[in-house]
Amino acid sequence: MLRVGVISLGAPYHGNIFVNNMNATLKHYSFEFIMPSKEYGWQHVDPRNFDILWFYGFHALPDLLISKFKAKNPTLKVVVDWVGSDILEFVAFIRVRPQCKDCIINNVDVHVADGLNLVKELDSLGIKASYVPSVPEKGFELKPLPEKFAVAAYVPGFRADFFNFPMINEAAWFLNDVEFNLFGGGDVAIATEYANVHYRGWVEADERRKWWEASSVALYLPQHGSLGLIAIEFLQMGRWVISTLEYAHVFKCSTVDELVWTLESLKERKEGNIEGSKYYLEQYSAEKQAEKVKEVLDKL
Repeated sequence: MLRVGVISLGAPYHGNIFVNNMNATLKHYSFEFIMPSKEYGWQHVDPRNFDILWFYGFHALPDLLISKFKAKNPTLKVVVDWVGSDILEFVAFIRVRPQCKDCIINNVDVHVADGLNLVKELDSLGIKASYVPSVPEKGFELKPLPEKFAVAAYVPGFRADFFNFPMINEAAWFLNDVEFNLFGGGDVAIATEYANVHYRGWVEADERRKWWEASSVALYLPQHGSLGLIAIEFLQMGRWVISTLEYAHVFKCSTVDELVWTLESLKERKEGNIEGSKYYLEQYSAEKQAEKVKEVLDKL
């Protein structure tokens, strides 16, 4: 059985789900989630214990790690999985240190990305990548909309501007009869100035499902990236999703006026996003993810 070590750079929640999904669906591979040590980061990892290292998320640091790992284990294969805003960091890094671009690309055996838009962006940068979706660990089954219209938004406190909190905040001012609940990780809480806006922080498991079930719409408004798990979970549950990104069964908005108008129109809908639920339960399942991962690993 081939051993796959998963190092999650900036996305440990996603990395853990990925490991659990793969161990439940792929028979000929064994996946292990690798935690950094407080003192040495990932320097404690012995690459001779693995056949493949899967970096879930890109940062500039993997270039150094991969070089050392491959020196210790020349047969080691490395996969880098680009998620979210990874490409922005890469572009900023090679703008300052262009000589590092080829080193980073050449040290990686296979590149994958969790959005077709990211695959296209990487191709424009000279990086050939294949598509592997990020998916929830368990499907969020279709549920009827709540009686009271409420909005959930993914806004981690430490990246509030990146997730367009000012736009959300302004929309909440216009729609002062609608409750807006903000969710996101990190140690920084968002100070809200309106009575209808509440920062809930990070939620998991049953609490997560409870909040999603009590919401009619999810806002996922990053300035760059791929469709996040929170949006996929809402879509699977038959909720409406508004995003800055263009995806199937998702309303795209880029201004406050568009956001307010879309929310106003959704307030009148009594039926949920049924077609969206069918699509995302089918296309964003652990089985679909495993099919794509198996294609990548079998080639290695």
